[in-house]
Amino acid sequence: VNSPDGPSYLEPMSAISGALVGGYAASGVETSFDYNRENFLQDRYQRMRKEYKLMSFKIDQAKQWREDIRDLISLTEYKMHIYLLVNVLMLGSTVTFWCEGRLPIDTPDWLSLGMSLALTGAFVFLILSIWFAMHAAVAAQGYEARILTQMVRLPVPSWQEMDAVRTYGCEYERVESRQMFRVPWVLRQERQRSESTADTADPWGLERNGGDIEELGCMTGQALAKQRHIKIARQAAVYWQSYDAFARIALSMGVNQLLLAICYYILGYQVVETGVCTSAELGVLLTVVMQVTITKLDMKISVVADRTMMVSHAVGPFLACVAVMEWHRGTDLGVTIAEAVIPGAFAAHALFLTITVWLCAIQEADNGAMLPGAFSSVLYLDVFAWIMKKEVRESSDVEHTGRGSGSGRGATSRSGVAEPRRPEDFVPQAAQSDMRGVLGPLTVHQPSSEQKDFFNPNSFVELEGRDSCEPDEGDTRRPWRVFCSVMLLLCFLWFSAAVIFMLAAVDVIKIDQAFSTVESSSQSLEQVGLLGMWKVGLLGGDLWQHNVERIDVSWPSNAFSESLSCDASGRHFVATNKFSVYTGSLDGLSAKFQETCEIDGDIQDAAISCNVGCEISLLCQHGLHIGGCAGNMSNSSISTSWLEEGERPTSVALDPTGIFISTPARVVRLESKSELIPAWAVREEGGILRYLDKQHLGIFSVEKQRISVFNRLGVPLGRVLMPHSRRAVSFCSGGGYIYMLGQGSRPDIWRMKAPQLLDA
Repeated sequence: VNSPDGPSYLEPMSAISGALVGGYAASGVETSFDYNRENFLQDRYQRMRKEYKLMSFKIDQAKQWREDIRDLISLTEYKMHIYLLVNVLMLGSTVTFWCEGRLPIDTPDWLSLGMSLALTGAFVFLILSIWFAMHAAVAAQGYEARILTQMVRLPVPSWQEMDAVRTYGCEYERVESRQMFRVPWVLRQERQRSESTADTADPWGLERNGGDIEELGCMTGQALAKQRHIKIARQAAVYWQSYDAFARIALSMGVNQLLLAICYYILGYQVVETGVCTSAELGVLLTVVMQVTITKLDMKISVVADRTMMVSHAVGPFLACVAVMEWHRGTDLGVTIAEAVIPGAFAAHALFLTITVWLCAIQEADNGAMLPGAFSSVLYLDVFAWIMKKEVRESSDVEHTGRGSGSGRGATSRSGVAEPRRPEDFVPQAAQSDMRGVLGPLTVHQPSSEQKDFFNPNSFVELEGRDSCEPDEGDTRRPWRVFCSVMLLLCFLWFSAAVIFMLAAVDVIKIDQAFSTVESSSQSLEQVGLLGMWKVGLLGGDLWQHNVERIDVSWPSNAFSESLSCDASGRHFVATNKFSVYTGSLDGLSAKFQETCEIDGDIQDAAISCNVGCEISLLCQHGLHIGGCAGNMSNSSISTSWLEEGERPTSVALDPTGIFISTPARVVRLESKSELIPAWAVREEGGILRYLDKQHLGIFSVEKQRISVFNRLGVPLGRVLMPHSRRAVSFCSGGGYIYMLGQGSRPDIWRMKAPQLLDA
């Protein structure tokens, strides 16, 4: 209290109070500073642990991305392994049919040609499928290695990132003063905003928000499809997706053609060989049902197109079945109907292939691959369904830039306050661990020149003297072009076969198969190849080098002959039936026969030999005696000791060295002792035995219309087919010609040039 009479004591007290208040304030400021500094260091420590954990999360996410790449590409690899396995099995079946599934020797040539063309188509398509599958698997594996080694790498942190995670104590000095002296519970701590107005992730304004970190979060659906590693895989897939797709389609067409070949094989074996027509019809029906079923499973097309495919499937085998059944009747009308119907079957096969090419619905996917839309349900190419639905466009793509900005540690703003940063911001521009900025924004639909260079398949091989490899623009279209070319070539072959046999049906060209080889031990009989057939179809003319010539024959009235034989010169003939013998001679292309004698016995066969004069030998009395018209047949008895039960000689042939006879089961050469006994025997299908030349004998099968040729030692050499349009009941050979005897009363006789082997 101030007193006028004395000194005042309040001023010192005020000074002391002020000092105390100042001391308490200074202590509070220090405490606040220490508290905030401890909070800062603790926050930065927690932030360091979080960043380390974040780095491990990013590595785990990158591992998942690499697994995504492997999963996407392994889908193609696994499919190709399955395709290759099935292709090898189907190819083995095709080769087996080619080698072991040969049709009977007397199968009509158009039926053999149909099976051969179908097997050829199956073989070509299966080989094509194997090649496509092999290329797709190798290309997928190559691009997988390139992407994993150069594009999608683990984000292992660099030294700059690791150093940026650590916080020095002096970093606290860059914090604003209000943050340093904030009073707890009195002043609320707010996150500082930088000059760029970007939100910070910490209250100190030093850490930038990491919400744009690509490795964080679990994306699904369309968001995942937009990610960079998915688009990289899709961009690379353009170089194998077309091969993948057409490997599947070629496999489907190969199986289709193999089933068609089975149809022709069933007709050839069941009808021609065994004569069981009903079994053949059911087998063909089942095979056609399998073809239609496989096509319906593989192709998703409209109802009208589906019905068209079913009809085109069934018409060809149906017409082929009708042709074989009519041919099997053995009548001239049946053969004519068969020759008229079979061109329609071949044309139907060609039409089916043409319709298939048209219905493939080839489309260009958004990544540039050429893919068949009709087979989309069995291809399994794109797990994100981007091929048919182009909903995700490049306008929604996120542009990814380089990871580093090149800024140094602790970059500050103009006001001296530190800008919010993340460890990724301190990576130098050259340090890009996964080439994130090399290709720029990845555009799948319209790749840049850098992307084309990176994905160019030519860049896998570095050649000397070649500075750059231009990307192959046509690589995605090549599988479609190759497949289409093979389909059209096969169509052309079927249409050509149809034209050839159609012209043959109206006698514009002749394609009678005079002879061909089926089996041969050392040499081959003369035959005409398939190339000759196409030459005839394109240029016209006769298919066979030697045509069949008709002999103008004069017979006695009511003459009937079942057997024909001639001498080595081919100018003297003998024809017989059960009771009569007719002889004749050839003058140019005319022959006149007259009755020589009648025998009250069972004439089995006859042979004629002309040296100084002509001698006729008859096989009579159930094949147990050989004699002439006026000879004593008892002196030429055939021993029965070597004959099996029920076995009797049916045919005879003479040459200067001995007598040959045939039974239904074998051929023997007889020696003359007390009786005619066999010197050697060979198991051969029985028939009409004839002496062909000095070195060869032939056995003619009336049922199968073929001549089995063997040498004098009994070694089979081959088989000769008779013209299927002229049915013979007997034959003989002489003068370089084979003569054929027709059936019926006053039969016709034809001749054709003997194969070269018989002329030797």
